[in-house]
Parts: sequence; structure tokens; C-alpha cells
Amino acid sequence: MFLPKQYLITPDPYDADHPVLFLEQLKRTLDSGIELVQLRSKKLNAIDYMRLAEQAMPLCQQHHALLLLNAHAPRRAHRHVDGLHLDSQSLMACEERPLPAGKLVAASCHTIAELQKAQSIGADFVTLSPVLPTASHPDTEPLGWNGFLALASQTLLPVYALGGLSTDALPRAEQHGAYGIAGIRCFWKP
Repeated sequence: MFLPKQYLITPDPYDADHPVLFLEQLKRTLDSGIELVQLRSKKLNAIDYMRLAEQAMPLCQQHHALLLLNAHAPRRAHRHVDGLHLDSQSLMACEERPLPAGKLVAASCHTIAELQKAQSIGADFVTLSPVLPTASHPDTEPLGWNGFLALASQTLLPVYALGGLSTDALPRAEQHGAYGIAGIRCFWKP
């Protein structure tokens, strides 16, 4: 399956009861050419998350974009979307690939052990972070480009650089072994 070079990770919706603003921003972001989206939410409960996913899916389909849900999405939802993104904790708890071939499985990685686990379960791609300092994880030591290269070169999987990047970071990321770049703020169109 073809993977786009840019991977949007959505921010948390501001208001679960009124997702209109979030969906308008998602549409603007998709209009800008994004073709791979992770619907991420650490704040919504399962019902609100699935309600939002049901509204996001047609938008993504209209823009020929792939939509991945978070690992904590209800299992019944997996058949309606293009894939699943595992956080590092869910990844390390996996015994096998959680979805069949034809559906994407991605994973968040920060260490060589996580990269090896993602490869062993047959993930399709990973994010590796944080490359640079980020506002969302100010206390986390960034890998830097050399650290990113050292880890990314240890896997055969496509690796998306994540953390503190701007949209113009793709050439530098590719020079350091990345397949593409992932992010929230660099792609999201408020």
C-alpha cells in the first residue's frame, strides 16, 4: 500500500458535544493535501470518540485520505476505517498484528525495543519521536537528527519523524533515514 510522506495526527477536539469546529478544521487540513490521518484523542470517552470517527471517515474518504484510529478504539470500529495506530504501551502489549492484511497498523516508537516489537508484529509503519523539543512533551529529551538516524536505521519499517518539526523538515528528515514526517501543529489548519 502506498504511504503518503506526511502523516497528520489530529489534536484533541475542543468540544465533544459540538464537533463542528474540529470537523471544519479537519476539512481545511485535508483540502491542503493531507492523505494520512490519525484521529487522536486522549480526552474523549469511547462513545464520543466513535461518534467523531463516524463523522471524520466520510471527510477522509472524500479527500482520498486514509484514516487510522487510536489503539483504544472499540474493536467493532476497526472494520470501518483504514487502520489502527498503537501507542507505545499498546504496542508492547501486542502478541500479534491486531488487524488483518489490507488494514494499516502503525505504532508510536521511542526506543529500539519498541521498533523491534513493531517489526515483529508486522506493523506497516512507525512514528519515531521526539526528534526535536516539543511543546507537548517539554520534559522529554529529544533524539536529535543523529539519534533519530541511529534508531531509524535499525528497522526495515517506514519511519515517520515526529516531534517539533515544521512542514519544510521533510528533506532533512529523509536525509536522516525517515520515510516521511508526522505532526499535529505543522499540518493542522485551525
